[in-house]
Amino acid sequence: MTTAQVLGVAGTAWLTVLGLVVGTIRAIVSGALVPRSQVDALTRSWEARLNESHTRERDWMASSQAKDSILDEYAEQFGQLLISARTTEALIRALPSGRDT
Repeated sequence: MTTAQVLGVAGTAWLTVLGLVVGTIRAIVSGALVPRSQVDALTRSWEARLNESHTRERDWMASSQAKDSILDEYAEQFGQLLISARTTEALIRALPSGRDT
């Protein structure tokens, strides 16, 4: 192998290494490569937000179930009140009035 060929191969190797270094620096600066600790911190943050969301969802479901049971009880009581009112009205109408005599 001639000296020119050796220098050509060495130059190509250096250009490859330089390209890798420049590419790595560019990836770090653009945000494509981030430290693992930063990824771990983001993951913990998202997991905390997800847990908070699930807790909030469970609270809303419990509130909704409580509201539904209250509405069911209200409907039942209102139905009983309506039956009582109709019964009372029917009894009052069935009473003899003093005007008939």
